[in-house]
Amino acid sequence: LVCSVLVTVAAVTLRPIQRAHQDLERNRHIVRVSGLMDPGDALSDWEIIAAFQALDARLVDLDQGVFDETFNADTFDARKAAGDPEFSVTIPADQDVAGLKRRSRLMTVYLVRDGDALHPHLDLPVQRRSERFAH
Repeated sequence: LVCSVLVTVAAVTLRPIQRAHQDLERNRHIVRVSGLMDPGDALSDWEIIAAFQALDARLVDLDQGVFDETFNADTFDARKAAGDPEFSVTIPADQDVAGLKRRSRLMTVYLVRDGDALHPHLDLPVQRRSERFAH
């Protein structure tokens, strides 16, 4: 019983730390592909956070090709949306090379911000089938 309680407490306590680490690694990848750092650079966690803040997250309606402000781009979860028929579409089998079956209508993209100007460089996160169940 004591071991069970300790494991539960540890799991609950460590979950936010694990999530923060996952977010930092996701941000590191996004910063790397955004061109804000050179491929060989090893930036500290604080440098990654600062560089990530130079990006502007937006939602794009993939079917219409326009920005969508219905949801908050920073908290939108495309994986969950892909499972909801209201917010997703079926991927035709001949185009579904990753075996996802459905995709969200909306996807978060990251624009590189320079002061008040936005560079036309878009970063689109890629979802592999194995990532569908990561969170």
